[in-house]
Parts: sequence; C-alpha cells; structure tokens
Amino acid sequence: MSLPTVPRSSGTSNRPVVVAVVLNWNQAALTVRCLDHLARQSDPPLVVVVDNGSEGDDIEKIAARRPPVELVKLAENRGFAGGMNAGIRMALGRAPDYVWLVNNDAFAEPSCLRVLVDHLERCPNVGMATPRLLNPDGSEQHCGGSYDWRTGRFAFAQSAAFRMLGADVAWISGTMPMLRANTLRAVGMFDSRFFAYWEDVDLSLRIAGSGRELHVVPEAVVYHHSGSSSGGARSPIVSYLDSRNEWLVIRSRTSPLGRLRSSMAYAARRLRRAVFLEQLGHAEAADAVMRGMRDALLGRFGAPRTTSPTGWVLRAVRRHPWRMASLLDGLAGTPRPLSHADAPTASIGDPESSAAGNVQASDDGRVSP
Repeated sequence: MSLPTVPRSSGTSNRPVVVAVVLNWNQAALTVRCLDHLARQSDPPLVVVVDNGSEGDDIEKIAARRPPVELVKLAENRGFAGGMNAGIRMALGRAPDYVWLVNNDAFAEPSCLRVLVDHLERCPNVGMATPRLLNPDGSEQHCGGSYDWRTGRFAFAQSAAFRMLGADVAWISGTMPMLRANTLRAVGMFDSRFFAYWEDVDLSLRIAGSGRELHVVPEAVVYHHSGSSSGGARSPIVSYLDSRNEWLVIRSRTSPLGRLRSSMAYAARRLRRAVFLEQLGHAEAADAVMRGMRDALLGRFGAPRTTSPTGWVLRAVRRHPWRMASLLDGLAGTPRPLSHADAPTASIGDPESSAAGNVQASDDGRVSP
C-alpha cells in the first residue's frame, strides 16, 4: 500500500534527504549490526526496516535499539523483491532525494553515504550508484557486471573494471545501491515476480533503458558478508531461483518471434549447469536447476515452488543432458561450449569466486557451484 507524502523533518542541514531501506528475515542480530553502521554515517539517513515475515521476536529486538527506526512488519516472506518494495513505498512517502537499498549483511564505512550522495549530486544523469563491495577479509567482491540476454553471456566486474563494460548491458548489484527517488518513480520498483535473484539485473536494465546511467563509486566502501540468508550459492533454493529467474529477464526483453530461439538457448545453458552441479556432488542443487527451468518455461514465478517433483520429462532429459544441450544450442544458433569444463565457475554472491579477478564471465548463469 502506497503512503502519502510526509513532509521532511525540519532541521538545519541542507544535505539531500536519504532514506535507507533494510530488509530483515529471521536475523535480528545481523540487522541490528547493520543499523549500527548506518547510525555511524557522517550524515545518518532516515531508516526503514522491513521485517519479511520473521518467525521469532525479531521485530521486538529491532524496535528496542536506539536510535529508533521505522518498522514495517509483513505477515509473510515476500522475498527480497517484494520485501524491499514494501520499504521503498514507505521511503518514497518521506519525500527523499535518494533511497538507499541495504542488505542486512552489508556494513558501510562511516563516509559511505556522504561519498555516494556527493557523487550523485555531481552527476545528475546517474540513476543508480553502488559502493565498492569488499569481503570481510578486505578482498574485493564484484559490484555488478554485464548481461546480454540475447546470448546469455554474463560478466562480473569489480569496481576497477566496471567502466570497461558496455553501458547498454551493465547491471549493478543489489547489495547496497543508492537510487534517486525520481528514478524509482519513473521506472518502478523491483518486479516482485522474481522473489529473489536477478531482480537487481532487471531493475538495472530498466534504469539504463530509460537513458539514466549506472555508476560504481569506489571511494564509497561496504563490507559484505554475502549469502548470510540464502544458504550460499550451491543451495537448492538459490539454484532454483537463479535458474528460473534468468528466463524472466529474457522473456520480458524478447519479441514473441524471438522467444522460441531464446528459450532453447536458455534451456541448453541450464542443462549444462545442472550437469556440472551433479558432477560436483550437488544433486539437490542440480535438481533445483531443472525444476527452475521447467517452472520458468511454464510461467510460474513469485514465491518458489521448492517441493514440486521433477517429473518424467526432466528425468528423461537428464539421461543425456549434454546431447540435449548441444541439440538446443544448434537449434538456437548459439555457440556450443568446447567441453564439459566450460561449465560456470564465476558467481554472484560467492566470495570465493568474486576475488579471483576484475572481470569474470559465465555462459551458464549467475550463481557458481
């Protein structure tokens, strides 16, 4: 439910108004730590915390902290996209200049907000900007990358390499981006059908498609403990959502005529992904990739269907997956990988791979084995 615009608090500062939106799900202690870092900013933001259907007493623990924050309690888990959207609606009701989307496992250095705001004030064409993202040990994570939905080619970039990527395919990580409020009003919030994963790619592409720029601000620093709530990149739920949601990005950007070819190329990538995971001993994750592909092609989006059986069609496909993937690649006219070893090794949200280099590429999806 959208809220009416609320007048800004009176004060002596002429600084732009920033509202930070933090999402909590059964992790009150982590969220409070994140809020402590926001309170230490040189110019602290207004803060909205969305509790995404937590089962325990998270809301009471968060409400007890000082300084206080605005709380939104959701009755059910709406995923990252739906939960953040609830907070964004409340944030926009505060008539801000900027909305800062904050993962609760991301901890900003004290100057982070000021540096981001200063950059956005200097660059009026920028619709969304991300800080530099570091692992807890100080090594660098990717903060975005590129994605060509026509070929499925995905690249991951750290802050130093981001400007090497084409602006028409650039995306920014949803870990801790700052957006202009008028950008959100113009292009909309996250698409709630994603639930979680790929929603940041979709929003980035919509922002870039509106003529606005996406920037990385390396002087703004955030330490990110990635994967704290999802169970890691190899978990079945992440594998399912990653597999399913790529098709939603592709489908929304292809004509009905080109959709058949795109669907075959997508299915081939996902088959190779499933085989690679199974070869590594992650049978449940491999099965989740297959189920995600099936639900995507059937148009089943929103909250994940994690308990549905694989079905005889997918079981039959998995008997000869590499042959099927090669056949689909041929029909789609996409290049075939040279060998089984070409399965993905780069990831989103995987600290082990994000420190490997400035740019990483994968043909088979976002999340690493």
